[in-house]
Amino acid sequence: ELQWTRDRYPFVGALCMTFVRRVCSSCARQTPVAPQFMERIPEVLRPQDLSSYLVGRGCELCGHTGYDGWTGLSSAVRFTPELLTPFFERADETALAALLYARGTRSLMESGIRLALEGRTTFESIFESIKTVPQVFLELARQKVHAKPAEERSLEIADDFFTGGSAPKE
Repeated sequence: ELQWTRDRYPFVGALCMTFVRRVCSSCARQTPVAPQFMERIPEVLRPQDLSSYLVGRGCELCGHTGYDGWTGLSSAVRFTPELLTPFFERADETALAALLYARGTRSLMESGIRLALEGRTTFESIFESIKTVPQVFLELARQKVHAKPAEERSLEIADDFFTGGSAPKE
């Protein structure tokens, strides 16, 4: 019988991912945000100064769709001894989420909103892929738990667990 311990476990992380359509950069133009999209963004995640964002208008390069391929939305967690301890101690969902959120893990909706604000996808595409945000993440956002977003904490490619590299230097 295989026993999992803090020192011996068969996984190095977890990844939650979906794909959204990528805005065509050739025909993208600033467009007012439709009220129905603003209403679908949970209030705590809604950007306060958002009035317009980039939307592809359609051109020959994108086949008049306004989109040029796909891009990924992801939320990844690398399991370190610090993160594994609460799992093995069977911490509740709120405690685990607070620890992950403080380390930069965000919901897919938060990642999608960031990409829309960067002009890389549209709210329409986000809402086609993401239907809900875990309540625990909304509560943490309400509490304004601040951390450097995971996307800004870069790893050297040799440290990337997808390539079988070593553990990150924290």
